[in-house]
Amino acid sequence: MKRYRRIAGLSIFSIAAFVAPGCETVTIEEGSDYMVTTSKTDSVLDVKLKTLLDEAEKYPKRHDIQYEIAIVHSKKGDLREAANALEKAVQIAPEEAKYHYELGRAYKGMKELDLAEKHFREATRHVPVDRYTGFHAALGDVLAEKKNWKGAVAEFETCIRIDPNDSQYYYVVGSLYDIMGRREDAIRNLEEYLVRGGETYRKNTVHILERLGVIVEKPLESMRPRPSSASEAEAKPTGTTTGG
Repeated sequence: MKRYRRIAGLSIFSIAAFVAPGCETVTIEEGSDYMVTTSKTDSVLDVKLKTLLDEAEKYPKRHDIQYEIAIVHSKKGDLREAANALEKAVQIAPEEAKYHYELGRAYKGMKELDLAEKHFREATRHVPVDRYTGFHAALGDVLAEKKNWKGAVAEFETCIRIDPNDSQYYYVVGSLYDIMGRREDAIRNLEEYLVRGGETYRKNTVHILERLGVIVEKPLESMRPRPSSASEAEAKPTGTTTGG
């Protein structure tokens, strides 16, 4: 089974494909604590689920029990039941950002993107201090899937503001600007991705930059724009990147 990494201590499972005109499909994967189980562990989960359901009847105002029920359903691969439990948790504790976030994940997994967007927005709204990128990245992911490029860029630029050292967000923003036809913004962010040592999407970044008229010299030690005129050559600065 795949192993996924975390963003800012928050686990998310989402795949966002950004397809820029004339370039490769770019897939961004984020991780999850929720792993679909095999039949070997189903019986254990069923026992746990029954115990939790009994507790939920005894303590109907315990939102944490509904959250635990949702986790078990997710492990069993039943997103609909997970969403139902999370909806109950949200009704009891509507200001708990984590519940909205997990509910957004469940709806996104079921391709119910409007509901996913709604709860990811609620998650970002109920965080007292805007210091987590995970909620904004999840919302940006959904907005990109809905082809709301402007909204997606805003969320991923928020991620950059919160965590400017995470190179992947520059790549995502650059790719989105490329889709929107905003060449200079795309170049600026994609170059920043390389300058910050981004590796995962390096090949595709170089491909996009070269299509946009930027020469990335091998072994990616320097980048310079391909001028279309003498005046344009004087106006554009030369960027530098390391690694590769």
